[in-house]
Amino acid sequence: VVSTQSTGLCSDIAAEQLKLAGTKSRNYIVDQTNVYAAPRRQKLRIFENYKAIAAVLVVTDTELIKRCKEREQVSPKHIPLPAVDEMKKNFTLPHEDEGLFSEIRYVEQNRTVAEAIMSSYKTSREMNNKPGILRAGSVASPSLPGLGFRAPYQ
Repeated sequence: VVSTQSTGLCSDIAAEQLKLAGTKSRNYIVDQTNVYAAPRRQKLRIFENYKAIAAVLVVTDTELIKRCKEREQVSPKHIPLPAVDEMKKNFTLPHEDEGLFSEIRYVEQNRTVAEAIMSSYKTSREMNNKPGILRAGSVASPSLPGLGFRAPYQ
């Protein structure tokens, strides 16, 4: 069990490392779910002089459950289903008009399909009625919606 204090300390350290990375001319991969648009903007501001590429991964509920079960075989870590549902409901796809990305890549689904899946996440009421826990490697699991990496201009 991880305490709230430990989690806060880890978040603070990760934030400091991210700030430091923005001062070094290197290629970086920021592998986080980036569910909310405002924190995504805040993180990307650190890399203003970099070429930013969003790698967007959106999967259906069926695929998410399948991947979580596969991940459970490798790692005992888990994410409570209500937390996953909350992320799915609040996730916003990155858009060119945000001005954050040089390129937006849809990794498994094209943009139209990803938008349809995201729409179903936001309108589905049955996700609130599912009992139990989904298991995954971490909140930044590749089976959850998110965006990926930034590479500096060369």
